[in-house]
Amino acid sequence: MCLSTKEKETAGRLLKCFCMICHHSAMVGKKGKSGRRPGPASGGRKQKQLMRFNPTNEKRSIVLQFYINSGRNMKSVRAKYYSDLSPEKWDNQRKRIYEWYKSKDKILAVKGPRLEQSRIRNYGNGTSLSKESERDLVFWIVELRSDGIPVPGHVIQKKALEIAAEKKISTQLFAASNSWLKGFLRRHRL
Repeated sequence: MCLSTKEKETAGRLLKCFCMICHHSAMVGKKGKSGRRPGPASGGRKQKQLMRFNPTNEKRSIVLQFYINSGRNMKSVRAKYYSDLSPEKWDNQRKRIYEWYKSKDKILAVKGPRLEQSRIRNYGNGTSLSKESERDLVFWIVELRSDGIPVPGHVIQKKALEIAAEKKISTQLFAASNSWLKGFLRRHRL
């Protein structure tokens, strides 16, 4: 039997629809879950509805400078930077700008590469061990591992706290946290 191109296209579309229906019904049969939820028209995943946006320090600083220079006129800020926001989203952004204004000294003091970041971290909060202390800790770990003794993370953290106590670094400044441990292991490829 010979089919025309139009009939072939129609048959192809029907087969594709049939396969999609079979796949969907097969997925529904598995533990009551349907896998990916079908999207509006394409049959794919739905678009994310709630998306968070954290502006960089540079953006905060620019908007804040404009807000201050305009005589704290929020309407001009909206017209220049946030004209595309819906009333609900603008209300949230307006509150955020007021919060920025409360900490304007901190935001406007940010310079250099920290402008590209979205969070402001105070200097001095990142106290860590010196390179020599970390090197001693690495030698200790390597020595134990060469003897066949496994060294878990919490043991490394305890040893780091002992070294910090020897160097008279308080536990308030250096806590040997999990994030420190992760960075330490990555830095020294352990």
